[in-house]
Amino acid sequence: MFAPVASATTPPSCAITIIQPTTSSHHHGTITIKWTDTGATDCSSTNVNFRYNSPSKDASNLTQITSAFADTGTTGVTFDTTSVYSGDLAGVEDASDYSISADVGGTVLSTVSSLTIDNTPPIISSATTNDSDGNGKIYQLIVNFSESMDSSITSTAGIT
Repeated sequence: MFAPVASATTPPSCAITIIQPTTSSHHHGTITIKWTDTGATDCSSTNVNFRYNSPSKDASNLTQITSAFADTGTTGVTFDTTSVYSGDLAGVEDASDYSISADVGGTVLSTVSSLTIDNTPPIISSATTNDSDGNGKIYQLIVNFSESMDSSITSTAGIT
């Protein structure tokens, strides 16, 4: 009697955990996806697929980002998030419900969810000046943007 042979399509007992990006994080441009291989030693040469989706648009449609060997997680792979909107018939440019999944042979090993992808630059919605003492000199410029800004990026250093 012969012992059963595992099918070539059966994924190994891998344990991949995505460590970057993190759940509920905000991203734009090109990001790096990193992971740890905490599973069996046979995972080092296993090809892991990375996919993204937007549950509000189509939860069942996972789009391939790339694939890599499980043991390359410390280096990671890159994902150009500006490609997310290609052919988006709904016209939705930014979303806070994206997820990235890692799978082997269709078996999902790790998912990072609630990612915000925002590639639309902020615009100035209004700008006003302030002459606090009425002498004709401008002492303050008040600029309002279409979205929240990171104060470390919108520094007023060097403006006189």
